[in-house]
Amino acid sequence: FPEIAANTFEKMQCGEDFMKPDTETYNWVIEAHNRANSGDRCQEVIELVGHMVEDYKRVQPNVKTYALLVECFTKYCVVNEALRHFRALKCYPGAMKVLHNDGKHGDPLSVYLRALCLEGRAVELLEALEVMARDDQSISPRAMIVNRKGRTLVSSWIEPLQQEAELGFEVDYIA
Repeated sequence: FPEIAANTFEKMQCGEDFMKPDTETYNWVIEAHNRANSGDRCQEVIELVGHMVEDYKRVQPNVKTYALLVECFTKYCVVNEALRHFRALKCYPGAMKVLHNDGKHGDPLSVYLRALCLEGRAVELLEALEVMARDDQSISPRAMIVNRKGRTLVSSWIEPLQQEAELGFEVDYIA
């Protein structure tokens, strides 16, 4: 599917002005790369975003674009880039609903939270949880965030602890 999307996209780029790709077209191609089951597609996505913001000044990323970028960089374990795009994404009201994507395609929001935990990024995890609270996005019903000793820090079925965990920021995300 990414190859078909890329071919169609190239034809649009070379076409007349009315055929030029718009933001949704870019999102469609980025999504095709994200959902492909073959190989690491990060480089293709990076190139697409470069074209989007440099070659076509009229086309700018939107909330869906940033959600797809967070999904892409999280999927391919480029957490710093995922975090950078998450910070752009969080500026949009309701962004966590878009990133959650109704739990489809591996639930990109949960994958992002898990990646932050595995990297030991407690501050960024709290930032994400705050944005989720702002957007009224609940934690996945199957999720629990615990410290390395198994003490519950945040859970969708048990109340969060009222005090900081003994080990500080060493947390894990269990789905």
